[in-house]
Amino acid sequence: MEYASNINDAYETLKDPLLRAEYLLRLSGREIAGSDSQTIEDAGLLMEVMELGEAISEADTEERIAALIERTAAEVGASEIALGVMFADNDLDRAANLALRLRYMSKLGRDARRRAAGLRGS
Repeated sequence: MEYASNINDAYETLKDPLLRAEYLLRLSGREIAGSDSQTIEDAGLLMEVMELGEAISEADTEERIAALIERTAAEVGASEIALGVMFADNDLDRAANLALRLRYMSKLGRDARRRAAGLRGS
């Protein structure tokens, strides 16, 4: 039973680009900023995330939220591709930064999809 659970956990980690990146970074002794007690030093990313989060919470039409969903999906896709390149180049510092971006954009994408469901429900 324990082995099956471990295999399932490993499968879930490997199939999710963010979990996979976090795992590979941990293996190399790196943590993604923003996890636990670490602070995020990328002011540009923080500003972008705050503005995008505000746009999602203020979106009042299905068209606006659809555009935001599309934007976050594009950001997630670009981050996933770039992560592959960074790992292939063994540029783990940049990979950690990209993983942080992927974490935020994935969360914002989930928030946008929830907001879209709320708009359809009202």
